[in-house]
Amino acid sequence: SYAPAHAAMAMVYLRRYGGQRDPQWIKLAEQYARKAVELNPELAAAQLSFGFLQLEKGQPAEAALSLTKALELDPTNAHTYVHLARAQRIQQDTAAADASLGKALELAPNDWYVHVLRPRPGIGCRDRTGASCHCANWRLRDAFTHHPRMARK
Repeated sequence: SYAPAHAAMAMVYLRRYGGQRDPQWIKLAEQYARKAVELNPELAAAQLSFGFLQLEKGQPAEAALSLTKALELDPTNAHTYVHLARAQRIQQDTAAADASLGKALELAPNDWYVHVLRPRPGIGCRDRTGASCHCANWRLRDAFTHHPRMARK
């Protein structure tokens, strides 16, 4: 099955969309994410890509369902927990978001990507969905702190 390839392409286009906000990338991401789920709905990567797509499209409730399904299929993916925490925080479910984030950090305490993606409420700026976020400079600083090669000794 080509489901893993479709899921991977969806993630590539979603990351490109996140950086450029050009609608062509979200359209391509949606095509690939939908095809991945169609080909293999029991593939965690397919559910993750579809959940991330839904999150980017401003559908946090739907995203949470897809991301929860992805975690049922692969409960060891820290990045899925981070995206689930983002969806939960947007829905104002702070306790669930904190639990998901805690699980992500437990699974991957030294993963810089987890530290960059993790939501940080009440720091003063808002992301594109209106949820509190943390300024990029602080995210990068935090990521470097946790990156093994970048950590200060």
